[in-house]
Amino acid sequence: MTAIVTGGLTTQSTRAAADGSAIGNATVSWIAVSPVYTKTGLVLAVASTSQGCSQNCQRLWVSHDGGGSWRQARAAGWNGGAPMIAVDALDHDVLYAGGTSVERSNDGGDSWATVGGGGSPTPAPTYHTNGVVAVAAPQNHDYVLSARGTEPVPGSGGGLSDASFMYAPSFPNGGGRAPALLGGLDPRSGLPAVARCEANLRCTGSTPLPGATSFSGPPTLLPSSAYIDDGAVFAQTASGIYKSADGGLTFTSVPVGAQGAKATATPSMALEPGYTEHGPIRSVYVGVIQLFTERTAPRVGGGLYHSSDAGQTWQALDPQGPFSAGATAVAVAPDGRLFAGYSGGLLCRTASGQTWDRTCPPVGMGGPRSGAGSQPMRGSGTQASGGAQGHAATTMGAADSGEAGSTVLPSRSSLARSTTRQDEEHWALVHWFLVVPVVLVAIWLVVAATRRRLNRRR
Repeated sequence: MTAIVTGGLTTQSTRAAADGSAIGNATVSWIAVSPVYTKTGLVLAVASTSQGCSQNCQRLWVSHDGGGSWRQARAAGWNGGAPMIAVDALDHDVLYAGGTSVERSNDGGDSWATVGGGGSPTPAPTYHTNGVVAVAAPQNHDYVLSARGTEPVPGSGGGLSDASFMYAPSFPNGGGRAPALLGGLDPRSGLPAVARCEANLRCTGSTPLPGATSFSGPPTLLPSSAYIDDGAVFAQTASGIYKSADGGLTFTSVPVGAQGAKATATPSMALEPGYTEHGPIRSVYVGVIQLFTERTAPRVGGGLYHSSDAGQTWQALDPQGPFSAGATAVAVAPDGRLFAGYSGGLLCRTASGQTWDRTCPPVGMGGPRSGAGSQPMRGSGTQASGGAQGHAATTMGAADSGEAGSTVLPSRSSLARSTTRQDEEHWALVHWFLVVPVVLVAIWLVVAATRRRLNRRR
């Protein structure tokens, strides 16, 4: 284990594997696993590096064999948005990414075409039959994409600054609960809130997240696979986790991380595929970064935290391992293997494994099975050759595929600037509040104050 001191801030790191990360020394902000992963093997990761790079430092990495090997996608036309993975009627993976425009890729991320205006896309659970994608857009100009083009939807109607939709897995059937939810910010207080939506995505009755602050940012919503019965929904923000047991009517705070921290960031979250409130699958994973102010020097810690009882209790996985200074992204594959990112790259662990490795045993077909043969979707933008934060966190799959998709939480750090002042303000707000740098600003403020206090004592 090595100790690293940077600007008065002490962190600890442990090398996970002798040959390091498969994508190099890069900070991972997003991981997505295909809902038909056991067939296609598709796993995506967004990572950035400052080594030898001064601009456009974000990269899209792709594995077509379940993490057995990785390559950097060509990503022509990609705007840097966090990719969401949908599955069409032929079990082809189709990628969507948000930002100043919504883009689609039919070839595993190598090329991207604009299909809609700026916003955050969420593929519907019915995507395999109708190709519907809901988009929460700036200034609440929300809309849905489909084979017919784009159609406006009401969203919150101004009740929130809309950030991302969440579909019930049984959509359009909610079973007496809201068939969709909407995460956003209260336009007056800037605090995160959740609204309940009808099947036409008209959303009302926003519920604030208790104890959240203006640093929390808009929530990303992750439903139980049995949401229609148990009403369980997790809400992840940049600085806290919340949970509802009544379909989004009320939320309670879920403490995660070590006690005694001065500041805590929660940049990523994942539910194990098939999660239900009452089991048998009740596993939840959260990436945590924390600041501890100690007498000698402030210290950054954290880890990849796991709960096997639906969020009641938590334990850091391998607390002295590679994520001892914080985990930035996490995803769970249908076979139980974990993918996790940190400032040193991307690692993998099998369901039965006890160690983190740069790669996992290959699965799937070992090659791209994208929607290249599908008809291109008509959108409001030009067809030119991109959740965190993107804002939606659920990868949606074909309901008849027999496989559960991985519900993942991104740190949506890749939103580009908009061309209008209003859009700039919207995307700057979402980008600033939803990613780890929000909390890191607070961390550095605490560091500076601590150093001044220590100097005065001397």
